[in-house]
Amino acid sequence: MRTDLSRCFKDECAALELVEACIWPNGVVCPHCGENSRTSLLRGSSTKTGTRKCYGCRKLFSVRTGTMFECSHVPFHKWLKALFLTGCGTEPIKPFQLSRAIDVSFKTAALMIAQINQSAVACGIRTSEDKAETTLPAHERSTLVPSEFPTAGEPQISTVNSHA
Repeated sequence: MRTDLSRCFKDECAALELVEACIWPNGVVCPHCGENSRTSLLRGSSTKTGTRKCYGCRKLFSVRTGTMFECSHVPFHKWLKALFLTGCGTEPIKPFQLSRAIDVSFKTAALMIAQINQSAVACGIRTSEDKAETTLPAHERSTLVPSEFPTAGEPQISTVNSHA
């Protein structure tokens, strides 16, 4: 399968076709039940592009289901650009650089880089010991990870003016 990557990066439909060809090379398969013959593409005006229905288990799915794109509202063509620019998690890139290159916010770019790096480790492309140069600054981490917020019982850091 030889494709021109610039065409895949231009819009959502072209990117969706490329990802579907990579994930489902032998035809569409329901990720919930494995059905491959009784699925259809939904074409309603309020239906998200690429949404399919399995008539075996009656669940909706898309090419995003079960992948790192699943809970993301970022369009596929921007994800493909990010994957290309980061070398699928092997090339370091700063969130500011990515945000300017694909026209997303800094926070979205940082979360995309973190997701790409996490997926690269899970797939074995890189090891977890590799130092990622794309870690977030401390002030951004506290806003992105609610589990790091202090609880009521933890002591709070306070500044004391010693020159008073």
